[in-house]
Amino acid sequence: MTDCIQGAFSSGGGGGGGAWTELANVTLTGTAAEIDSGTITGTNFLRVFAFIKQASSVSDLMEFNGSSSADYSYAYSDTGASYVDAVDRNFVWRNVDDFTEQCFVATIFNKEDEEKTMISSTAEINATGSGTASNIINMVSKWDITSGQITQITIKRENSGKGLLQVGTQLVILGRD
Repeated sequence: MTDCIQGAFSSGGGGGGGAWTELANVTLTGTAAEIDSGTITGTNFLRVFAFIKQASSVSDLMEFNGSSSADYSYAYSDTGASYVDAVDRNFVWRNVDDFTEQCFVATIFNKEDEEKTMISSTAEINATGSGTASNIINMVSKWDITSGQITQITIKRENSGKGLLQVGTQLVILGRD
């Protein structure tokens, strides 16, 4: 466990790491059904940042390596409520409430021969101005694949009938060993 913590959070030296390297930085310049990292270098730790702008209705989800098989599970808490579990899902993350803008941050343990685990927080933004708090979704997720590493991350609309991702949606992925 010490190596996991050292590798994920140190800024260099010590547990065989180094600086975080940008692996992907993609911004939508037109509306689209998904935003995709393309092929990224497999590293033991990933940090994912996304600013998601959607047209309407809750419907965004995330997949790894193009897999929409029932290999994922997660538990989430919506703004401090009790955790809700979901197993044998075909996505590793989804937005929970009906907000048109979201800021998503995740840390992923991406060791080749182990299940991939992710801790994420999403701020769902609807109203503006002081005194209008965002909803906060905390989620722990896993992908039960133990061969290979995550080399592609896709955020997409679950249902195209609910609109497209909007211009300005951005996906940034950092990696390090």
